[in-house]
Amino acid sequence: MKRYMVLLLCFVFLLAGCGPKEQTAATLPESIPDTFPATLPEAGADAEPETTTPAEPAESELFAVSVPAVTERYTLEDGTELFSYTAQHMQLIHPDEDIADRVILNFLNRVDATREDAESTLQAAQMDYQSKAQWYPYFYQVIYSPTRIDYDVLSLFGTQNCYNGGIHGSLSCVSANYDLTNGEVLTLGSIMHQDATKEDFISIIIHKLAENEDDYELFSNYEDGVRSRLGGDENLYEDFFFTQTGLSFFFSPYEIAPYASGVITVEIPYNELTGLIYDGYFPAERESIQGTMRTGSFMETDMEQFSSMAEVTLSSGQEVLVAYPEGTVQDIRITIPGDGMNLPEYTVFAAYEMSDRNAVVISLAPVDVEGITVSYTTGTETQTIPLAE
Repeated sequence: MKRYMVLLLCFVFLLAGCGPKEQTAATLPESIPDTFPATLPEAGADAEPETTTPAEPAESELFAVSVPAVTERYTLEDGTELFSYTAQHMQLIHPDEDIADRVILNFLNRVDATREDAESTLQAAQMDYQSKAQWYPYFYQVIYSPTRIDYDVLSLFGTQNCYNGGIHGSLSCVSANYDLTNGEVLTLGSIMHQDATKEDFISIIIHKLAENEDDYELFSNYEDGVRSRLGGDENLYEDFFFTQTGLSFFFSPYEIAPYASGVITVEIPYNELTGLIYDGYFPAERESIQGTMRTGSFMETDMEQFSSMAEVTLSSGQEVLVAYPEGTVQDIRITIPGDGMNLPEYTVFAAYEMSDRNAVVISLAPVDVEGITVSYTTGTETQTIPLAE
């Protein structure tokens, strides 16, 4: 676990270490390495893939993921913000370090792939700044939130948002799905049962969309949009994500509805997926567990009581807080509020389960604490508490 903390801290200081700076050239800093290997697996076979079951972590060991975002801002000499670029890193606490390495490197490779578009947006900002009477800073950001993490699957969903002038930015959806028994990327082809076809999924999606056609204000030819999206090679198709309740497919603005309809997601519950996906991708049944999450100051908390900890660095401020359970809780999530304008709300940390021997240490500036929440499941109820009172 310690080496993932080091990776995380190195990324934060590389990306944000210089702070706001005078804009001099249309070049992003080399804050994300250009040499991460692409780890996308080759297309899977038609038969159910062989998987290996990793050793489950000890009772007091964390099984969790964090994806902190860091924003690099470019300002002019007069203090005007010209452009900002927001990117994420990943910390994955997993009992098999090789599997964790594969997932982390693939995720960083995805982040690195956004660099060229971010460079183009910065260049556009430099060219357009003098010609606009009223300036709104350009930005480029890609933000993922974990939607499911357990011993079998890690799934993340988010948006890639770029503003380079105009009424609104250009927003598209992104996802990343991993098999945590081997570290491979999951595609529709790799999760789809050998007796199922893409048409089975398409039919269900169209039917569920039709039930909400008026609410979504769908285009008259939305069925063509669905078929176009799912019409490619299923072994490359990745525009879905897992949740605790089902498999969700998503559509970006303008794909099947106007921009005002926003992102449209269609979830197929697990009880409708029997025979459509392999059994290994259904969540395991769990017993109801009772516990309560607590938060407090790092300096005022007895840290010796914890045998396994995760660290989430949100900014270079001096505030250090701790979140930990009394008893045992499940499906823990730490959520960052949006800024009301550009940055969306997102989940920065998610854990499958935490016992009273586990803790999450969060480092941030005091001004950033407001609005951050910790949610968790205890018994059959989901509870939410503020990170700090």
